Amino acid sequence: MTDMRPLGERLGQYINYVVSKYQIAISNPKNMTLPRVKNQALYIATPPSNMIKLQPMINKVVDLGVKVVTGRDLGEWVQQKYGGVCDENMMADEVHDFTSQVEMEICSISGLFLSSDGSSWSENIKMERQAKRMHWWDRSNTQFMARDSDGGYV
Repeated sequence: MTDMRPLGERLGQYINYVVSKYQIAISNPKNMTLPRVKNQALYIATPPSNMIKLQPMINKVVDLGVKVVTGRDLGEWVQQKYGGVCDENMMADEVHDFTSQVEMEICSISGLFLSSDGSSWSENIKMERQAKRMHWWDRSNTQFMARDSDGGYV
């Protein structure tokens, strides 16, 4: 299995870098290409089956001061919020559609989106963010898997 810690370190560093530009961005509202990322938080929209593989990456991102929220957290929130309110059969039947839509909205309006190459889900989010002109600092997750010769992001 691939060591995911270096990926987590590069993700965490990039998030911290973009957050460090927040004050400059809000003091210059006419420059929409500056990042509007206020919080050091990362939402990971991935199937639950990937979480074990991603845990070393998540641990590294957390070590760098970035809060990580996952689909599991969203699922727990949905159960707390709607578990006793919605019909159990309807909830069981619709919960995956609901959480997917919520994940898409989180990613669509976030200050920064890190897409997954080859994912139609990610492509839809990227198009929405481009239409809203909030995509300037977005990156593909593959860009954090390698570094150029100067140590910068490829």
